[in-house]
Parts: sequence; structure tokens; C-alpha cells
Amino acid sequence: MPERGGSRHVPKTLPDFQQHFPNEEACIAHLYAKRSPDGFVCHYCEQHEVDAGPPYTFVSRPTVYRCRNCKRDTSLTAGTIMHRSKQPLYTWFWAAFLVTGLTPGMSAVQFKKMLGIERYETAFQMLHKLRAAMVRPERDPIGQKFPVEVDETFVGGATQGKGRGVTDKVLVIGAVEVMPRRESNKWGGRDPNLLGGQLPTHRGGHGRGILAGRLRLQVVPDRKQETLVPFVQANVGQARKCGRTRGLGTNRWPRGATTMRLWPSVGTTRRPTSTSR
Repeated sequence: MPERGGSRHVPKTLPDFQQHFPNEEACIAHLYAKRSPDGFVCHYCEQHEVDAGPPYTFVSRPTVYRCRNCKRDTSLTAGTIMHRSKQPLYTWFWAAFLVTGLTPGMSAVQFKKMLGIERYETAFQMLHKLRAAMVRPERDPIGQKFPVEVDETFVGGATQGKGRGVTDKVLVIGAVEVMPRRESNKWGGRDPNLLGGQLPTHRGGHGRGILAGRLRLQVVPDRKQETLVPFVQANVGQARKCGRTRGLGTNRWPRGATTMRLWPSVGTTRRPTSTSR
């Protein structure tokens, strides 16, 4: 039976992760320690192992524990994205480490190759579950301190054989905080993803003085104002001031606009500039 307590250390490198989770037994012990730090408690009869005795364990089902009092089974993975998965915990732990440790992220094909998963569908489903689990349900709206830029774009490959004007691409709307580098405390005033800066001849974007902050994305069915405005209201802090888009200053999403910048209602010392393309 796994020991109590578990390690509070969070591996940050591949050798460190391999040392802490070398096999399936180490992953089970870590998960047991996190879910039952004070010992096993049955979820059905609520009997502690001190009173009912240690739970029964099974060699063929190492993540299942049976209460000695009510004889009902409790799974370590119940209520998690790993529940009833045919993939071992060892694979799930490695998957979580790779997804959270790689800054650019990875595709399902790369995910499949690196973890040795046979089917693409399995890799895609695991990756989707991990991404969904990383979202904080109680996350606060963006734009509390920094301006927010909102735009929409089509994502996907070229559509062939369906005629001009027909596309299978997915329409995605995004809102991102625009942070001046000098105010970015997270990186100590520098951008680790832009070591050498942009070339002097660069004509697009914001150049070297701007960092991208928190990001919100959502798939939308169309580009209508009635569809885009609720996304902004749900993800961007209230009482924001809208910058000019195509020369129009408004508090609503301008019809025909391509990009909109929202400024915080306080702390703004300069006028918003146009962000139209």
C-alpha cells in the first residue's frame, strides 16, 4: 500500500521528473498521497482506515481500493481526467509534464510520437482533456491593468474543390493583454521569447517594447456584432474604453471593424491609437 505524505517537490526538468516518477508504482504512490494525505477514507461509509483497517488492494487493479467495512471499491482516478482510461498513470504523468512544461505547446501528432501512443485518436483525446483541465473555472477577466486587443481570424488549411468563397476553416476570436515590457514583472523587464528583438525594418506588430499578456480564445459561428460582443463582455473587465477602429470611436463593437483595442477605465494617460489593418 502506498505511503502517506508524498513529495511536495515539483519536477522542472526531464531528469528530475524521471527521478521522481520512474515507474507506475511511483505515480500511484504520488496520487494516493495527494488524494488521501491523512490515510484512506471510504467515500461511501466514510470510515477511516484507523477504524476499519487498511483497504484491500488488488494486483490486477492497483488504483482501486476496497473498504474493509462496506466492501465497496474506490478508484484513485475517480473525478479526474484519468478515470477509466486504458493508458497507465505513468503515461498520463509524462503527458501532463510535457503539456505544461513546453511553452509553444505541441500537436496531437507530436504528442503521440513522444509518448508512444498507438492511435492518434487516443493522443488527441488525452491532449484535449489536459488542456481543458488547465483552465481555471474561477479565472478573473483580463484587462484589469493593461489594454486588451480583440480580433478574429480563420484557423485551418486551404479548402479545395468547393468553389470560390467556400471555406472549412474555423472562425476564432481572441482577446490578448498588451503589456509594455518595462511593466512586466514576470520576466524582470525582458521578453525571453524575443531575445534579439525585431529587425529595424519590421513594419508590423508592436516591436520590441510590447509583450503579450493573458489570452482568451473562443470558436464562434460568425463575425456578427451580436456574436462578438458577448465574448468581449464575458472575458474582458467591465467599464473599459474602446480605442479607435478604422477612425471610429465607440463603446460597442463597430460594424465592419477588424480589430478593436479596449483600454482600462483608470490609469490611462495617453489616447488610444488606431489598430485597424
